[in-house]
Amino acid sequence: MEEIKVKRKVFTIVDKFSEDENCVTYVATNKGKKFLFSRYFQNFEAVVDDYKKLSKSGINIIKIVLIDKKEKIIVRDFIDGKTVFDELLISDLPEKYFEQLFLMYRFCRFSKININYLPDNFIMYRNQLVYISHEIGDYNKVRNLENWGIRYWFYTKEFAQYLRVKEMKVDEKRILQEEVANKNIVLLSVTYW
Repeated sequence: MEEIKVKRKVFTIVDKFSEDENCVTYVATNKGKKFLFSRYFQNFEAVVDDYKKLSKSGINIIKIVLIDKKEKIIVRDFIDGKTVFDELLISDLPEKYFEQLFLMYRFCRFSKININYLPDNFIMYRNQLVYISHEIGDYNKVRNLENWGIRYWFYTKEFAQYLRVKEMKVDEKRILQEEVANKNIVLLSVTYW
């Protein structure tokens, strides 16, 4: 196992968590506690700036514990939970998570930002919804929760297409009819927005 020192703390790399063109992220430990250890190839400064905006917005996010600007490393708390995406593969979501999602959406609108509402960017941890991505953008009515993102929080045709893009199996029987999906979305919007 590889050990990496960041600001006088030694992290032991345990497993690869994810990798894309921007960074590689590992699960690492320090004194028996797990962390997400990310080494950036590009967009490091943008990630740090986005984190600052998110932390001021009131959205429940994974906390950054260390930033090494010279080595372009970010260490975050590790949250062990099931993603909304994983839960949707098994069953429909409990309504309490929609209430929390709409609260996050309200914070985003007040902060004039958009987050990525795809369900694999959220973890359910101790009955709380946590946004695990630090991806944000300027507020955009077309790509906001109401007009785009919420459709991926039900087993809709959009969610099924997302599964196909990920080359995953689609349960055709679970795909909601358009009228049912729209009714669910409107009821949630009226209730929580």
